[in-house]
Amino acid sequence: NLVIGRAGGRISIFDGHENDVKAIHCSKANPNLFYSGCGDGFCKMWDCRTPNKSIPLASSLTNDYAITHIDCDTYDRYIVITSGGVKFDILDVRQFSEVSFK
Repeated sequence: NLVIGRAGGRISIFDGHENDVKAIHCSKANPNLFYSGCGDGFCKMWDCRTPNKSIPLASSLTNDYAITHIDCDTYDRYIVITSGGVKFDILDVRQFSEVSFK
């Protein structure tokens, strides 16, 4: 679970990873968006305004390593994810797979 504090003293709980969350990064372009990285290799994009906190806006799977750090450019177009400085990937956020809202 991801627990975040919000404006006005509100707390939101997000539940969307199968493994321990290792990295969190807040959007530089939109204060409602943030990214999470996990030991399962998934990087997920979340929106604090969505009513269902268990469904991310989008996700991407690195497939071969745990994510330990996330950073993005000023406009949230690209994300750099790393695993302890050993491996890194640059992801185009516009290419993230959209999560089904069924």
